[in-house]
Amino acid sequence: MNEFILNELKDLTGYIGSAITDVNGKILAFDMKKNNILKNDKGYSTILSALNKSFKDNHNVTTSLELGGTKEMMISTENAIIIMTCTGAASKNHLHIFVLLEKGGNEAFARMILARVVERIK
Repeated sequence: MNEFILNELKDLTGYIGSAITDVNGKILAFDMKKNNILKNDKGYSTILSALNKSFKDNHNVTTSLELGGTKEMMISTENAIIIMTCTGAASKNHLHIFVLLEKGGNEAFARMILARVVERIK
């Protein structure tokens, strides 16, 4: 999968990075600005793996509560916003899409773009 799929997200206000993973967390596409708020030395694959696990765990909880699979999840921190979405939680082969924005980034517009990305790669 090519990074060009993520190009539309790069123009978001406050954009830091984005990625697409398979359901198990394998990175299929990835983009990260060089100057960003991630100051630690952890690899991006480690960070994405942790986020992917959190997303999968949440999906399992909502499914077991008979609420349906989690389609989207957002984490707001002191310095950033992380939005995670998937191409279809019912499928075992679905993909997860992540976008990382600076605090104050345009999360509403990010969600609109993510919806378009999901439709393109379904």
